[in-house]
Amino acid sequence: MKLWDILKEHNWNLDARVELLKNLDEAVKKRYYQTDKGQSAPKGAKVGVGPDGGTYYWANPDNSPADEKDIPEEEPQDEPQEEPEAETQDDENTPEQNRQKDIELVETQLFMFDGDPQEKGGAGTPESRTGECVTTYAGRRIKELMPPNGKMSYADAREQVRQELLKQANATNEEGKKSLLTEEWVESGLRCLDWIEENIKLENVEDFAWDTPEGNELVGAKGHGTSADMFIKTTDGEVIGISLKKDFKVFVYNGGYDKNIKKFAEDMGFELQDLPPELLYEGNENAYKERKQKIFDESIEKFNDPEVKKKVCANFKRAKKGGDDYKKVFGSRTATKMSRLKQVAKKSGKKDIQSLTCDDLYDNIINAKSHTGDMKKVIFGLAQHDPEIEQGVGNLYGESRAQDFKQRDSLYDL
Repeated sequence: MKLWDILKEHNWNLDARVELLKNLDEAVKKRYYQTDKGQSAPKGAKVGVGPDGGTYYWANPDNSPADEKDIPEEEPQDEPQEEPEAETQDDENTPEQNRQKDIELVETQLFMFDGDPQEKGGAGTPESRTGECVTTYAGRRIKELMPPNGKMSYADAREQVRQELLKQANATNEEGKKSLLTEEWVESGLRCLDWIEENIKLENVEDFAWDTPEGNELVGAKGHGTSADMFIKTTDGEVIGISLKKDFKVFVYNGGYDKNIKKFAEDMGFELQDLPPELLYEGNENAYKERKQKIFDESIEKFNDPEVKKKVCANFKRAKKGGDDYKKVFGSRTATKMSRLKQVAKKSGKKDIQSLTCDDLYDNIINAKSHTGDMKKVIFGLAQHDPEIEQGVGNLYGESRAQDFKQRDSLYDL
C-alpha cells in the first residue's frame, strides 16, 4: 500500500499501478523453491513460510535450489525471547494520517476479489462493503482530475473513472475469482456522486470518508451513531452522512432515526402510518424500540461489574481533563462544550465539572431508575469509545447500532 501511494503521487494511472504490483508479487514468488512433501530443504538453506503459507526455502535467481556453498551455515541461536510490548501512542492521528489510512482501506476493499480476507470498514456483506467504497473512491479520484489538480470537467472525469471502475468490476484474478465490485454498485455510487456535484459541488467538498474509525475521525463524525455508510465534509465545516444502496435511489440526511424517519417515509413514497406495526417507531407495537431497549437493559447491569467499573471510572477521570483526553472518552463531537460531563453534573446537582466523582456518574446516570435520551448518550459514549468497556457490557453500542441498520434496510426494502 505504501508503494501504491507513492506511485499514485507520481501520477501513475490505475492500470499501471495494478500491473506493477502484480509483477512484483510474481517475482517474489519465483524467488522461493518449495520442498516436496516429506522432504527437507538443502543443508544450510533458510527455511520459512512462503506466500501461500507452505514451507519454502530461498532459491537462486535462476529458480534452482540453492547450493550448500551459496548459503552459509547459520550459527545455532538461542530461543527467541519475547519482546516487551511497545507503548502505544496515546495521541490521536493527524488528519493526514487518518486520510491516508482511510484511502488505503477504501482502495484495498474496492479492488478485492471473492474470498479475499476482509478488513475493517462499514457493516454488510463483502460485496456491499466494496460497493460502498465507490462513491468515496470516485469522489477523490474525480477531484484529482478536475481543476486545480487536473484539467477535466466533471462529466469527463466521471466517465474516465467510470470506465476504470467497470474494468475492475469485470475483472477476475489469477485463480479465476470474480471481483467483489459489480457494475450495479459502480453506477449507483456514481449516481450518488452526481447528487453531491449537483447539490454541493465537488469543489466545495474538503474530504470524503468511508465509515471507518480513521474516516470518521477525519471528518469529525466519530461517534456519529447513525446508519450512514460514508461522510463528506464541506469546506465550510458541514458534515453530511450518506446511506448507500445498490439501486439508484439516494437518500442524504443530517441527524438520526428520530429526526428523519418521517422524511424518509415521505421520500420513499408512503405515509409513516402505513408501515406494518413491527416497523413503527411510535405506537403500541414498536418492535424497533423494544429491541433496542432490551439490548440496553441487558447491558446496563454489566456496567457494575468490578472490572468494567474500574475502567469506566478511570476514563471518567480522564475526560474531566478536557481537550484530547475528553475526546478519547466521549468522542470529538461534544468536546467543545463537554456536554457529556455537563449532563452528569446536571443530574448530580453540581455546577462544577471538576468536582464530579465516578459515584456521581453511577448514582445519577448509570444506575438511575430510568434513563433519558441524554443520559443514554453518556452511557453509549463510554462503551463506544473504549473496546474493553464495550466488550465488558456485551457490545452495547455495536448491537444497538446493528438494529439501526436492520430498521433502515427493512424500510428500504418495502
